[in-house]
Amino acid sequence: MSNFIIKDTGHRKAYSTGAMRDRAAGKGLPTLRSPISNRRVNKHFETGALKYDLRNWEKGMPVIEFINSAQRHLDAYLEGDRGEDHLAAAEWNVHCGLHTEEMVKRGLHGRELLEGLQRYFPSTCKDHPKYKGIRKPTSKCVVCQHIYEWTQYYNIDPSNWS
Repeated sequence: MSNFIIKDTGHRKAYSTGAMRDRAAGKGLPTLRSPISNRRVNKHFETGALKYDLRNWEKGMPVIEFINSAQRHLDAYLEGDRGEDHLAAAEWNVHCGLHTEEMVKRGLHGRELLEGLQRYFPSTCKDHPKYKGIRKPTSKCVVCQHIYEWTQYYNIDPSNWS
């Protein structure tokens, strides 16, 4: 017997057949993705698997590497280079960067994979130097709010930021 429960938002959709289903609000709409672009990106996954290894990209590479590669592919496309599918390669790199960032957040990859990413806000607030980002800020300070969001997003202690 399973210990899992079926989550229920309380918002249901009734179908003409009499069937009912919990609404998918906030879960994403995969059917809005283009099967055409998916096919091109999937082909890029296949090509990479043949060149490197089936799931090589999941082993962990710095997110900045994916960002740099995506930008180079976008630049090549914008220059008119059609020698390879640069748009699919750019989307593939963004996908891998998103996945890697999520794996770091889940603790399945080390935070070193986020190194090289520039933060454009400080790790401490000059107006509230004792604020550490552990609890939601009581002030409306934008810097404290950013510190809090960063610590929550990556589940980190800002005093350990390099």
